[in-house]
Amino acid sequence: MRPKKRILLIDANEDRMGQLRFLLWTHKYAVFSASSAAEGRSLFGPCIPDLVIVASDLADRDAALKTLHEANPFVPQIVIAPAKATCNAIADAVLFGPPPEELLERIIVMAARKRGPHSAKPPVSDWRTEAERLAARHQVETVLGVEMPARRTA
Repeated sequence: MRPKKRILLIDANEDRMGQLRFLLWTHKYAVFSASSAAEGRSLFGPCIPDLVIVASDLADRDAALKTLHEANPFVPQIVIAPAKATCNAIADAVLFGPPPEELLERIIVMAARKRGPHSAKPPVSDWRTEAERLAARHQVETVLGVEMPARRTA
């Protein structure tokens, strides 16, 4: 059985937080909720969530987003703002008054992304240098007695 995706929800509005917590819980997410940025930062240490959702009307929203991003830059962050508001948060996504279906769709996509150091590594090459590749090619051609086709460049 796959482990549940963990979502950290930071919102001072208890009603909205309860609705989001229930929506996520019914879709099999493990939800950790906090009513302030300091409480959210303390929850971020023991378990690293797969997604962070922050309300735009939180008093220290930008400081919370910045410290959570510094703690682990590979965890995606969503800011939820009212429908007619301006929000210039430093997050991966800002949703303006989304209906629950749209919010859930965005959460599913962002929580499913594979984030972490494994995606930041450059691809490993089989050959250290072009000279070694050409030397190995020449050796194969002489042993087999055939000329190998030229390498295609994409």
